[in-house]
Amino acid sequence: MSALEDLVRPSLARIVAPGDGYAPERGEYWGSGFFIAPGWLLTCAHVVGKGGAEVWRSRSPVGVTWQGGTTTGEVVLAKPRPEPAHAGRGRWDFPDIALVRVHGADDARCVWLSDRAPTIPAPVSLHGWSRQTGALGLRHGVGEASGRDGKALLLTGALPVEGLSGGPVVDLRHGSVIAMNKGVRQAEGAAVPVTALRELHDLRGGDVLHTVMREHDLHHLARFNGPGADSDWTRVQAGLRDPATLGLTPAQRLHLYGHLAQLPPPSGPGEIADLVQEAKSRVVQSDFRSPFPEDLRTWREGAALLHGLRDLGDKAGRPELDLDAVLLYAAKVARHTARERPGATDPEPLGHFTRWIGEQAVLYAQPVIREDIVRLLRDVSEPAGTRPAAPALARETPSRTGADVLVDIGEPVYGERYPLSVRLLYDGRDVTPLYSNDLGVRRHELQEHLREPLRRGAAAG
Repeated sequence: MSALEDLVRPSLARIVAPGDGYAPERGEYWGSGFFIAPGWLLTCAHVVGKGGAEVWRSRSPVGVTWQGGTTTGEVVLAKPRPEPAHAGRGRWDFPDIALVRVHGADDARCVWLSDRAPTIPAPVSLHGWSRQTGALGLRHGVGEASGRDGKALLLTGALPVEGLSGGPVVDLRHGSVIAMNKGVRQAEGAAVPVTALRELHDLRGGDVLHTVMREHDLHHLARFNGPGADSDWTRVQAGLRDPATLGLTPAQRLHLYGHLAQLPPPSGPGEIADLVQEAKSRVVQSDFRSPFPEDLRTWREGAALLHGLRDLGDKAGRPELDLDAVLLYAAKVARHTARERPGATDPEPLGHFTRWIGEQAVLYAQPVIREDIVRLLRDVSEPAGTRPAAPALARETPSRTGADVLVDIGEPVYGERYPLSVRLLYDGRDVTPLYSNDLGVRRHELQEHLREPLRRGAAAG
């Protein structure tokens, strides 16, 4: 198996008739599904629709069999949701999506969901269960996401065979689930983009999606940071990435989303879009307002809009521009939630978040953007009415002698190399140099070059 297939398989599930597990000879297999958060399964509405009206009334569970065993679940959200009299038959229009709460599956392995619409064309793999060869078994094929037709993502090459409906479609370039198999029409496969989850937010009970996405991001962060962690989605994504690529890394994105997951959710799409636009306009120095999807629902979707950001008016094209924009956006989100939802914001994770933003800004942000971030984080209050020490973004204050460790990262010279120095400052006057590099280092090398001088500075204090 490929690394991605090895990650997908534990998350796959069979949707079956409740009560007897699955019995292929009695035709009780309905379709595929996959875990997107511990205890939360995604599948097609037409798959669970095979259970008829009782499933839609939440009076009858659906059966779920996966690597961890066999259990039951209830359909929590679905679209379209047919009238009970027509459940289980007829045409199933897009988005054809259902969210199922699965009992006893809190230890299920979960896929990594893409945070934005896929770039077309894209090489993809299709996964799920099928009886295509007679016996019910796992199926896997490789094809291409070739285009769009309304809300459908079109697939060529390997097509969804019967039974694969509700299974994941994986983007092989970036290592993320971008869609869900739906079926075949006119010799092309049709898939439901995972961005269709946004359409469930406005349904009755749709706020649960904030909980689901929070648990999704924290699940992946825990697996990445877990003791003895082996292969996981973030490490595989890093392996797929060109080592020369600058900008936001998969690990940085994972930690950012983990922090964002612990903040109160945004109140609506406009709240997200405004902060994205502020960050983007500042970084690219442009006053135009870019069009954004109208149904942004999570802080992570806002950050996703800044991936791969480029200034079209800049002929040289700074490849790390997206990292500046994402860190500035993160600081704006932190300040916004602290100001607008002080009673709902837990000060401890907010403090961890601001410190993480500060550390990343010292190492990677352009000086002018770093200064913006420092100012923003000064406005974020800590629990006892104190503020996160914004100077700590550029200095560390040892308590024993009153010495400050000053980090100075200058404007790039010689192309993309940043000069840097580390100095000790005593009583605001006496300066002792610790490290200096006038030739400069590349942005992705800053952390390595600063680690030892910062250690020596802290020890000297």
